[in-house]
Amino acid sequence: MSREDAQMKIRLPADLRDAIVASADAAKRSLNAEIVARLESSFEFEALGPAQLEVLDEVIRKLDRLEERLAPQETGAVAAALAQKPEKKSTLGKLPKLKT
Repeated sequence: MSREDAQMKIRLPADLRDAIVASADAAKRSLNAEIVARLESSFEFEALGPAQLEVLDEVIRKLDRLEERLAPQETGAVAAALAQKPEKKSTLGKLPKLKT
């Protein structure tokens, strides 16, 4: 990144800022680089095509089945975590194609 890149001020809740700082420290990145990396990865996820999303869904289903077999008493935690997962909004027609 260079000084010519766009700059902007944003407000963040203190706990979110703390989480970003901790993540940046763990990745040995600047706060700015961590924010940019996280934003870029969120757009890459949105750009996944239907076939790629189906593969991810199948992996999640298999992991759920595996966890059920390995630790039946702990499956409630997985269900709760999945229930908190935000719903996917279909924006696939508007997003750029992934580079292969």
